[in-house]
Amino acid sequence: AGRVQTPVLGWVIGRYMNYEKSKRKVYVVKFLNNLSVLIPRQGNINKKTKFNVRVDSVSKVEDKFGPLPPYTTDTLLSDASNLYSISAPETMRVAQDLFESGLITYHRTDSTRISSIGIFIAESYLKQQLGDKYKEIFKPRSWGEGGAHEAIRPTKPLDEKQLRAMIEEGELQLPKRFSINHYRVYDLIFSRFISSQIIPLTLIKLNIKVRAFFKDNELKLENNNLDMVMEVRLGSDTDLSRLSLYFPRIYFSMRESTHQDSIKKIMNCSNGCDFQGQVTSSFLKSDHQLYTQGELITEMKNKGIGRPSTYATIISTLIKRMYIIESRNAKRLIPSKLGISVYNFLNTNYHNLVSEERTKILLDMMDEIEEGKIDYRQVLKQLYNEIQSIG
Repeated sequence: AGRVQTPVLGWVIGRYMNYEKSKRKVYVVKFLNNLSVLIPRQGNINKKTKFNVRVDSVSKVEDKFGPLPPYTTDTLLSDASNLYSISAPETMRVAQDLFESGLITYHRTDSTRISSIGIFIAESYLKQQLGDKYKEIFKPRSWGEGGAHEAIRPTKPLDEKQLRAMIEEGELQLPKRFSINHYRVYDLIFSRFISSQIIPLTLIKLNIKVRAFFKDNELKLENNNLDMVMEVRLGSDTDLSRLSLYFPRIYFSMRESTHQDSIKKIMNCSNGCDFQGQVTSSFLKSDHQLYTQGELITEMKNKGIGRPSTYATIISTLIKRMYIIESRNAKRLIPSKLGISVYNFLNTNYHNLVSEERTKILLDMMDEIEEGKIDYRQVLKQLYNEIQSIG
């Protein structure tokens, strides 16, 4: 493992150790079709057990979502991984294709800045979709000062459906055939960009407090506070369904929810009421979730390790060398025995060279060289002396 890869490998190992210490089996108990509570394994509970779920209180809450800034490399890689389970190298490959096809701006960037051209594209799309009503929700933002780099954004006022239609009808000729991942990544980029240029969404949610009972005995719950989204508002009179907007997965269900009967029943529970719950599945839960590729990239960004051009390479190298393994279904990262052994060896014998702190200092030095603040020969001499000390 290299200087940057070693601390990243250490994070994966540390998270895995914490995950193992606190993992436990929990049962998913569903009631009212689409609501569920989590019950830790206890007593005689099994997959055939039925429960009494008591709604103690219901309150209506108004919340705001967004706007979030347009994508940088790390946030795009993170969302593609967390929302669609697309690996970091695959996302970079797809983004490269989109860039070479002239559909997005350069995808290796840590800038959130949007140029006047980008703002014009957002305004054109909103006007195309909403007519004069677009002025109610359009709020242009540059998201940063000037500079050579821009955020990742579309180069045309075309959402994913429009792009797909133009390609299928032959109106737009591209150098290569697009896969489903090309459309997914483009949709993320476009939706996030448009959402960065409008007013916040207003969410009307129900906050539901519940308890669960089995044979008159109250059970411990993992989650006794539930949220159900009733309505999404954008401005006073606009059609949300006509816009391509960014929604993280936690809000995906609100676009698809058709359980109006459940909402009506819950709304009538202001004084408390009981529903029958049924165990539908079980899984292992922990206070510390294993990393996804996206979460690991976010960690690198937050801790100042790596660069937009190297995030995907760092992870792919660790996987290629079999130091970490990605689980097939959940896409979580697990250290291998080899990875743990390599990390322990390097950390024990060469901690000063491969520690997180030393790696960050070196990356800061590289920035200072680029900015002309220090002489590169001074840094090279220091590194040479460090390497000489190994022998």
